[in-house]
Amino acid sequence: MAPRTREELVSLSIMDPSLEAALEKGPPVRPPKPSDPYYGRTDHSARRSHRAAILKEKWPLRYLPGPIPEVTEQDHQIPVRDGSEITIRVYTPVTKKQGGSPLIVMFHEGGWGMGDLTDEEVNCRLFSRDLGA
Repeated sequence: MAPRTREELVSLSIMDPSLEAALEKGPPVRPPKPSDPYYGRTDHSARRSHRAAILKEKWPLRYLPGPIPEVTEQDHQIPVRDGSEITIRVYTPVTKKQGGSPLIVMFHEGGWGMGDLTDEEVNCRLFSRDLGA
């Protein structure tokens, strides 16, 4: 598949008219209240901190709250366009499949802003264990 042109990418920011019409028919977005977690907070770091605190509180409720013995996990630092580095995590099945293993690349949600490595770790552990990936 050929890379998309700049014009194609820019066109993706145009809202579909049927979605726009549906949103206009729906209830209006209410103004923020002082009891809202992000009320008065405009910086991205504050939002990430709040998200991290909530996730930490709910961590024990996760399906797999920690590593599993059938999969090894290793973090690596890789350079990105702006010259900084990000952490990637490689999940490898302890038992190797005969004839090789599939490669699965997972990108966490969050628009590269709010998400983190923990967003997909349960899926990654299960894929590695169950598919030998």
